[in-house]
Amino acid sequence: MSSLKIEDVSQYSAFVFPQVNSLGVLEDVDLLTDFCEDNKIRSIACIDPFLFGEGGLKPPVEFGKNGADFIAGDAQHLAIPPNFGGPGLGIFGCRHNSDNKTDLRNTPGRYIGQAKDLSGRDCHVMVLSTREQHIRKEKATSNVCSNQAFLATLAGASILSKGSKGIGAAVELANRHQQKVIEAILPLAGIEPAFPDNLSPTELTLRIGTSSSALIHNARSRNISLGIDITDRCQTKEQGGALLKLSFSDLHSPKDIDQLIEFLRDEFPSTSDTTSNTNFKINELNKDCKNPEGVTVTLVAEAFNGSEPTTHTYLVGFPNNAAYVEWNTQIATCSGWAKYFETMNPISEETVSALAFPLAGGGDATKDTVFVNFFANVSRPDKFFPAYEDLMEVASTDGSCPGSWGLFAIGPGVTPDQFGTHIAFCGYPDLATYMEQAQVRVPTKAFQRFIRKTFRISENKGVTNSFVVKRYD
Repeated sequence: MSSLKIEDVSQYSAFVFPQVNSLGVLEDVDLLTDFCEDNKIRSIACIDPFLFGEGGLKPPVEFGKNGADFIAGDAQHLAIPPNFGGPGLGIFGCRHNSDNKTDLRNTPGRYIGQAKDLSGRDCHVMVLSTREQHIRKEKATSNVCSNQAFLATLAGASILSKGSKGIGAAVELANRHQQKVIEAILPLAGIEPAFPDNLSPTELTLRIGTSSSALIHNARSRNISLGIDITDRCQTKEQGGALLKLSFSDLHSPKDIDQLIEFLRDEFPSTSDTTSNTNFKINELNKDCKNPEGVTVTLVAEAFNGSEPTTHTYLVGFPNNAAYVEWNTQIATCSGWAKYFETMNPISEETVSALAFPLAGGGDATKDTVFVNFFANVSRPDKFFPAYEDLMEVASTDGSCPGSWGLFAIGPGVTPDQFGTHIAFCGYPDLATYMEQAQVRVPTKAFQRFIRKTFRISENKGVTNSFVVKRYD
């Protein structure tokens, strides 16, 4: 989300948004908070305090330019039993400055703040307790609070038991569980992360080609509490498939995660056999076919690509036009290619074939194994090209694109309606680096400038992810 617009803001007093949302996706909290402040409406951030420990998500006080006006949250996971709708431990806070003193005094409860004791040590004390709760009970706002001392004690004990860095370590462990599952499902057909670009550290929404409820039922028969069906929470008809949301925590053991992965592998077919066969046949063709000098072949597996039917792509790089002509001649005459097509035709279907011509690039793509590919329909290449170069000059140094990058013009083979006119890519050395970057990804100033320069002259046609299976000389 790069922009937010509401027709008549004056009829709204506040904007409530979660971090993380109900789809298990990170929101662009900076955009939402600044929008509220620019339009003089209150921003209310609903948070999970578990995710805001050391090494986790940035706190609401850092949302946007000046932070969220209010926060609300739940601490159910801090050793508090479900209670079947009974008492819970709510968390509430208000931004305090000279402009909103009235807001603070009109909110219920007592406020705890950070301070220094007589020895200069950090401590937490009650910083505000409005007198009306004691002497003007009929007008008191604080009376809406029930006595939660016991639950607060449980939550405090839970935090103390984890130590000073315990919550951060718990989030890190949950995130490792999540990444392990993602790596395990990449070779599987009919299952993929639904929103890979904005992953929550502890939740994972999967797009599956079967019924979520049926899958949950099958998992229950193997004593696995799989997750919840969230298909109805958003429009998925265009992309197809059902949505299943999983949640990970530090309470899951490695055995639990291995059991989950084993179940998913049993439920969804693997593409490894096809990939292995492909590897063998491409190697075989090189026995009686010699590629022209400088020609490279790379086999990649496609993932996170929605309803796009392509599962694998082989990319052929040519140093010049003469090498391209020679290579195409070999396809028609070399017995190795004939053997390859003879084997592959029964188990595969060609979806698209096209030429692409490099316009700009940087870094060494041979050192990257994961690529994010951006397709766009560009009406003014003369303006888009320099804007993209300016963006990547910054992205290649600030860490937002840590590997190689490039921009290509799509030539014959496809129409602009299919894939657009241009393709750009960003490379990552490995999946772990990509996942780490995806979780903290926020629109940089350079990217915002790029959008302002190009949104009138380009149309986004889609984003895909590619994973290198093998490279051939």
